[in-house]
Amino acid sequence: MKKKIVLAEDDQDPQLMLTLILRNAGYEVTNLVGGTPIVNNQCVVPDLFIADIKMAVIDGLALCKYLKINKCTKNVPIILISGCDEYRTRALAVGADCFLSKPIVIDELLEVVEQLIARSQLFVTTG
Repeated sequence: MKKKIVLAEDDQDPQLMLTLILRNAGYEVTNLVGGTPIVNNQCVVPDLFIADIKMAVIDGLALCKYLKINKCTKNVPIILISGCDEYRTRALAVGADCFLSKPIVIDELLEVVEQLIARSQLFVTTG
């Protein structure tokens, strides 16, 4: 069964690139333009969230905070991404499991995705 990833990105080019990379790696990807559909419970709970930090309406930092306090999503890993490396500390402070700088390094992305999903599955089965 394919692992599910929800990608919240309001810039079409990075969204298409990330989707292609993740789907080619065997993941089922749901694309959202921004984080509003997540906050409005308009998507299924995935195995992993990936969100850009700079998005209109709800930025990735606020989205991450929301996901970490929500009972249904608090244990789902979150990767926050940004072209501004200075967001790294803030991303980790709000509960992101990983921060990746743009431009995304494909091998790094796939390694982190695999590790976070495997770690969260271990958490689900043990405890």
